[in-house]
Amino acid sequence: MTTRFEYHNMSAKEQHEGLEHLMQMTPAEYVISVFQGVRATARALGRSPSSVSKWQKPREMRGCGGNIPGAAQRLILDLARKRGLDITPDDLINGRRTSKRRS
Repeated sequence: MTTRFEYHNMSAKEQHEGLEHLMQMTPAEYVISVFQGVRATARALGRSPSSVSKWQKPREMRGCGGNIPGAAQRLILDLARKRGLDITPDDLINGRRTSKRRS
């Protein structure tokens, strides 16, 4: 696995070749995947599943467009730290590149 430090020290060509197998997840997709689902995320945060699901919906459909509301971000970071989950402040803003899942 390439660390962020190693990635930034690669040439553009190396970055492109090394990231072909990666996909960009939105902040909402990444957090929900780390908590293992919408219901589990909602339960951990004390919110309804519909409010968490709304994070993933496009803005045109009254969703958050893949972003996480600021009010939930601090709670997510606190829970992640307590539970030892791999969620950083950067993940809540930019999402994360992860390996593609095989179907």
